[in-house]
This record gives sequence, C-alpha cells and structure tokens, in this order.
Amino acid sequence: MKQIRLFSVLILCSLFSMQTYSQGCYYPASFSYYNNNGTVSFTNTSTYISLSNWNFGDGNTSNQNHPTHTYSASGTYNVTLDLTYVFNLGVYGSFTCYSSTSTSITVSVPTYGCTDPNASNYDPLANIDDGSCFYCPTYNLVEILPGCPNNNNGGLMVEVSSGSIPSSISYTWIEQIYLPPYGSQTNTLPFTGPVATGLGPHWHRVDIQDNSGCGFTQLWHNMLSRYGCTDTLASNYDAIANCDNSSCTYTYGCTDSIATNYNPNAVVDNGTCIYTNICGETTGVTLTDIIHDRVIFNWDDMNDSSCVVDQIRIRYREIGTSTYSTKTMGAPVGNNNTCLNTSKRILNLNESTNYEYGFKIWYQDGTIHDWHSEDKFWTLDLCPNVGNLAVTTSSPSSANFTWDDSNGAYSFARIKIRVDSISNPISSSWFNTGGFG
Repeated sequence: MKQIRLFSVLILCSLFSMQTYSQGCYYPASFSYYNNNGTVSFTNTSTYISLSNWNFGDGNTSNQNHPTHTYSASGTYNVTLDLTYVFNLGVYGSFTCYSSTSTSITVSVPTYGCTDPNASNYDPLANIDDGSCFYCPTYNLVEILPGCPNNNNGGLMVEVSSGSIPSSISYTWIEQIYLPPYGSQTNTLPFTGPVATGLGPHWHRVDIQDNSGCGFTQLWHNMLSRYGCTDTLASNYDAIANCDNSSCTYTYGCTDSIATNYNPNAVVDNGTCIYTNICGETTGVTLTDIIHDRVIFNWDDMNDSSCVVDQIRIRYREIGTSTYSTKTMGAPVGNNNTCLNTSKRILNLNESTNYEYGFKIWYQDGTIHDWHSEDKFWTLDLCPNVGNLAVTTSSPSSANFTWDDSNGAYSFARIKIRVDSISNPISSSWFNTGGFG
C-alpha cells in the first residue's frame, strides 16, 4: 500500500509542472511609417503584438508599440523592429517566439541656409533656402568723365560690378606722385567714400574693406590726360577723352523724328522742322442737359488754319439693339462749306435707358476719321406730373391754375389749353399759356 500511494503523488506532481517553449514565429513582424519632414510615425502592423523593441538607426530606441521619432539630421537610416510573441497556455505553461524586420528610410530634416553653390556662404547641408545667400562683390575703378588730370580735376569712382553690395564698405585713397628721375611720393587722400575728385595725372590706389567676409580688395589706376571733344552732343564726341581740346563740331538740323525733314545725323535742333498737316479726331466730347428723353452733345471746334471740317456725324443706339440712329452736321460731304457746329441736341429718347454713341468726322482735305470718341450714357427717369392741378375762374376771360410738387420735385412746368368745344382737336388747337420755373 505504501508503494501505491507514493506512485500517485508522483503522477499528480507531473501533471501540474509548468513548461516554457521558445522558437521562431509563424506570424512575421511588420510595420509601416509616415515621414513628415524628419518626424516619422511608425505603426506596428504585426498580427500579434506582445512586446515591441524599435531601433531607429540613429542610436535611439523605443519599446512603444506605435512610436513617433524625430530625426535630428537628414540621411538614410536602417529601422529595425524586434517583436516578441508570448502565448499563455494556461496550466501547460507559455509559448514564446520572436520575429524581426527592418527597412531603410530616408528623411529630409528642414535645414535652413543658402542653397546656391555659387554663393559665398553656400551651406551644403541646407535643403531650404532662407534668402541669406551672399555673393562676394567684384569692384571696378572707373574714371568720372570728363575730368582732365592736367587741370587737377580728374575723378575716380568705385563700382560694384557683380555680387552683393555689402552693408558697410570702407575706402582708403592713396596718391602716388612720380618724382624724377627715380623717386616717388605717397599721399593719403581725404576721401572716405567711393568717389575721389580733383585728381592729377598720377597713379592712384584705393583700398577697399567691407563686412562681407570676402577679404580685402586693392585697385590701381593711372590717371592719364586724353585730349579730344568731350561734349556728347558733338558729332566728333570722343568717349574716352577726359580733357577737352575745343575741337568739337556740331551738325545742325531737325532732330524730331516725326518731322518730314528729320535729320538723323543732326545733334542740335535748329528749329527748321516741318510737319505734315494732321487733322485729328473729334475731341472735348461732353454730354449736358440729360433728362428722360433728350441730351445735348458738345465737342471742340475742330477747325483751324490747316484743318477745315466738312461734316460731323453722331450715331447712337440703345445698348443691346442693332440699329443706330444718326445726326449729321454739315451734310452733304464735299459741300465746301465749313461745318462750325460744336453741339447737337437729340430728342425722343427713352427714359431710364443706357445708350452708346460715337463720332465720325470728315475734313475738306480728304481726311476721314471713322467712328471714335465712343462712350455710353443713361437717360434719367421719367419726370412726374405736377400734383393737385386745379383751376378757378375769377371772370369770364381769366383763369387761375394751381398745383404742387406732391408727385416729386420739379424745376419747370408748362400749361397748354384749348377750347373744349372743338369736336376734333388737332395739335394746332392747343396753345401754351406760359412756362413756370
């Protein structure tokens, strides 16, 4: 019996012993990522996730399942995800397996600076230009012409021929005078800017120092006297002469290119220009006295000693219609009478209507300007009738009319009357009693 009980205990202990197994995983590790200017969001897309270990390739790690990492420098990094799966088997223990995956990602971290390789401050690590590019300036020393060194009125000026203009530049001017037979004298001149004047026929030097960081510049120039004509208007102007020798000659004539006798070789106008007679378009067009059914057109008198107006025509129409109405002054063409009209009243327009118009003009020399001076105008709203019109008779031969402006303000009113016994009145049956306003 003792042996049997002992055997039973051994069996029970064997049944409840915990075991752990480890091997490669059936489910592979996987992840995706989103790169936003160097800040990368990783998503663990593995089927089962127990424990995640990330290596971002730049010395940084994480054990989050879905980490976000910001890279400090642009480059290509090998990112590795080590995944541990742990499956709990209850009384039978646990099962653990491992899976790993990696991929290379390229990130571009915003780095501001000068991205132009031709610039003096080019930054090869910058990938976003911040407008700071600077280009070392190139200086030239040029003569200010004319300025005769023999008269001690020569001039020199420093120019920036290329590159960026520094915010601060210092100039030191030096004059070197030859003393025969072999000596020289060096003088510091009192100029601190880019221009030196009152210079004689000697060697001159300017030392240039700026704050661009591009170094020191030194320029030399030998002031020589070159004689010739220094007047730019002269026909024999010498562009390199700096001392005038009174040799200038001039070509006189008409210098206006639109004149009939224009002389392209003339440099001094002598007042002899001759012009072809030009009769122009109608000018000075204005519209006045616009009311609901009429308008007055006004324009300049286009007649002068050279241009005689033969005929002027106005056309007008409601916008949106296809047919013009016209008014003509000076008809017919070729009547040899001068058209002196400078205004025209047009009647029978429609109220509150937009019209367009244009002018055409004929001159007696045959010049014709087709439709021009075109524009638009609106007529006014219809004027209201007077209100509360009434009449009283104080005698058999007189009547008293009264009214008011209850229908709207007005500036003029007129009354017409007729004998009411006329059975078939016509226009001549009416007569006006006067105008008021």
